[in-house]
Amino acid sequence: RFNRRISHKMQLLTLIIGIFSLHCAFGAQCNKPEKEIMAQCMQIIHPEHAELLGNIANLPQQYLQQITTLLKDVRSEITNEQSTTTTKKQCVNNLLTRVDDISKSYMTRVITVDSNVKQRFIDTYTALGSALVKASQCEENHDVSCEVIQSCCTNVKNELYAQKSISSGSVTNFLVEFTTQFSKECDSILSSIRNLQADLNSCKTGVTERKKSRIEAVMLDKTLKSQASTSVMTSNLLVSCSILFAVIRAMY
Repeated sequence: RFNRRISHKMQLLTLIIGIFSLHCAFGAQCNKPEKEIMAQCMQIIHPEHAELLGNIANLPQQYLQQITTLLKDVRSEITNEQSTTTTKKQCVNNLLTRVDDISKSYMTRVITVDSNVKQRFIDTYTALGSALVKASQCEENHDVSCEVIQSCCTNVKNELYAQKSISSGSVTNFLVEFTTQFSKECDSILSSIRNLQADLNSCKTGVTERKKSRIEAVMLDKTLKSQASTSVMTSNLLVSCSILFAVIRAMY
């Protein structure tokens, strides 16, 4: 019986040591914020442009939110002005038409630039999209340690670059091109909307800021031409007087 007790105790001790060793090997549950875990995963997958990789899925949503919010605000401002003004309704109506035009066209512009870039980098885009899905699955496993999650991200990286058509360079080219072209198009749309705000501020005078600038430029040009003409006339008059004076001296 004594030997049996010793044997049971040894088995229990072995089990405890095994569990402890397993815990040490894989660590405790990862308690880092999800955002930090994903940032570290992006750093593992593509350290050269980890931030661009992490933002690639959110970039369209962020820009579209800016565009829709600004459009809504500008439309509200113009509508309010339309209800209060009595003499400049046509100016305000023109602005509303421009708001409608932007509202109808901006999504087509965004989709076009999005699809054009992705089509040119279709292999990289497809492989990268699959890798990002798997990376999010690594992050969603909350019951494991941070080390296990990092190991999962490393496996995603190895699987990504194991594909013949994918390299660090091709991933970089896609990320930079997509971010550049998409941002450029969306910034252009936002600029058009802000122009409406500037023109609305000038609507009460009946002259938009850009028309005002052109008018000022024309007036300046006319002033300079007038000054030049006056200078030429003065010069010609002086020459004529000199000639006349010389003729009179010759006569006498």
